[in-house]
Amino acid sequence: MTATSENSPEFYEKIRKACEKLLNRESQEALELIDELQREHPNAPENLFALGLAAVTMGEYGRALMFMEAAHQQDPECFEYAEVLANLHVRVGNLAEGVYFAKLSTILDPHPFIYNLIPADLSNFFESLDNASIPRHYAYGYVKMQQHEYVNAAREFERQVILVPDDADALRESARAHLQLGNFERAISDIQKSLKSAEDKDTSHFRAGQISKRIGAKDAALFHLKRALELEPDSLGMAAACYALAGALGKPDAEELAFIQSEMERRAGDTEELPPEASSPAYRKERIHVGYVVNDTWNADAAALLGPILEHHDREKFDVFLYQTTQGRSAFIQQFNNAVDTERRLWELDDETAAVVISGDEIDILVNCSQPELNNRASLFAMHPASIQIALTGMNYGSKIPGIDHVIGDAMIETPLKSALGQNQEMSILRSGLWSTRPSFMLLDINPSPAKTNGHVTFGAACDCEALTPETVDAFVKALEAVPGSRLIFGAAGHTDTYPRRVIDELFSAAGMGDRVSVFDENPIGEPWVPDPAYWHEIDMFLVPGALTSPLRASDALWMGIPVLTIPGETPASCAATSILAASTHLQWSQKSVEDWLAKIADIAGDLDALAETRETLRGTVRSTALFNPVAHVRELEGIYTRLVDERVES
Repeated sequence: MTATSENSPEFYEKIRKACEKLLNRESQEALELIDELQREHPNAPENLFALGLAAVTMGEYGRALMFMEAAHQQDPECFEYAEVLANLHVRVGNLAEGVYFAKLSTILDPHPFIYNLIPADLSNFFESLDNASIPRHYAYGYVKMQQHEYVNAAREFERQVILVPDDADALRESARAHLQLGNFERAISDIQKSLKSAEDKDTSHFRAGQISKRIGAKDAALFHLKRALELEPDSLGMAAACYALAGALGKPDAEELAFIQSEMERRAGDTEELPPEASSPAYRKERIHVGYVVNDTWNADAAALLGPILEHHDREKFDVFLYQTTQGRSAFIQQFNNAVDTERRLWELDDETAAVVISGDEIDILVNCSQPELNNRASLFAMHPASIQIALTGMNYGSKIPGIDHVIGDAMIETPLKSALGQNQEMSILRSGLWSTRPSFMLLDINPSPAKTNGHVTFGAACDCEALTPETVDAFVKALEAVPGSRLIFGAAGHTDTYPRRVIDELFSAAGMGDRVSVFDENPIGEPWVPDPAYWHEIDMFLVPGALTSPLRASDALWMGIPVLTIPGETPASCAATSILAASTHLQWSQKSVEDWLAKIADIAGDLDALAETRETLRGTVRSTALFNPVAHVRELEGIYTRLVDERVES
């Protein structure tokens, strides 16, 4: 073992004492010692081992596995870490994993500086085989959820539900996993069963609100989000996530939203003060230190926006830090890690310790790139560990959220964003546009115009029940009426079950358009939630008459030679497609009214030769625009960062 040989004898003595206190059930004293060690040595694997041991003493085997696996990843040659993993895995029923670590431990060396780290009841692999004491499938599913392995997680939760049909926690997490996989029917069924089994679980109501939002059930979403706050009266993270979700519902009930906002503000007022040792720097360094806090490293759209920012920062002027609040592995996390100067894992730290770590990094600007999940670290931002704290509007999180001083948007969303700002929040505008990315490597070559082949125009739209409001359905129907013989195909959503198809069929059959509307049969490449690129070969125009919850679908369409026709609304989400068009210098396809939008659609559809030419040339046109020029985008963003830091120093 060599990973931590540079640590001092005093450090190892403190680790030994912490483990000893945990084994003697002196948990509070042990945790205080571990907190101290975390501040002094935030990346030591011994700390992770101690945290895992603490989780074992509290019966939280899922978290114990997370910490022990992280310790083993940092120091794969330490016998103690592998031995405990072998015993923990078999205790929760993961026999194959347990056998693997048991075999591995036979060829590893003990820790050279600390002795007797392993509790007696976790030192005998064969005894552990007979001592499973917690729901093993739930524990393993929990680990897989943290690693974003949703298929495996769903399988484990299903196995637990077979054993205990009314296990509210397993049903809730199963619903969450199936939602990520696009299995809406199963997600709805499982969250309903979870609530029936334990109707006063705050996290179950939060998941119910999240699922209701995704399927377009606005009233149900508000009810469950509000109920979650009533059941959990203290968590600022819960309140911030609920507010962000509720605020993105389009036009939520003003009273309900005001209640959620007041709860969030009340809890923010109860946030612990920043530790004295976590003061932010007040001087101007040669290189500005900027840190990005992320909790969603598996999301392809978030990665497409954040990845180029991390990669293209000017390293002569900026030091870039990445703070991860989830342990999850993903196709993007290594890309992120390679693009930054320093990576820290906040998922293993409490807010106070995390604030000390951020202070130690001398962060000038802390950027909240979190999605509205329960691990959003709102309470950390409310402590204000950095003097300048920013949110990017494209991450769907920031306006009115405690601890956020500045919200960054673009000119197309300036008006709705200004009305959404909280007290003392300021707005900064990226004139080049909020969105700038690289085209997905999975997008195919451009094919000939479908309209020229089929003899009729085929419209496309995002298969997103959340965006199917009465107003948008009416707009789609009028577009079909405006272009005789046209068709509408919903897609670009990755795998989905039959739920969206059934909803779409009911909505458009009621309007007399059922025979002209269909849902694309997605055959995703790789992860099931990644859209099938073959969809773009089927459509001539991409219609966005309302909110676009995945804005990069509009950039995908443009890259594939497909005009994007939209109507900006009164919320940032309903202006997302317009932002994309502005960045691509094709703002003429954004119309201010439904009537103008329909006229533009009819005009384009009326000239199939021109539509075919647009398909052939559009990629070459947009290639050189701000939408696909992340370097220029990042330089403008850096200009905002520099101005804010200089203003802080001057004041």
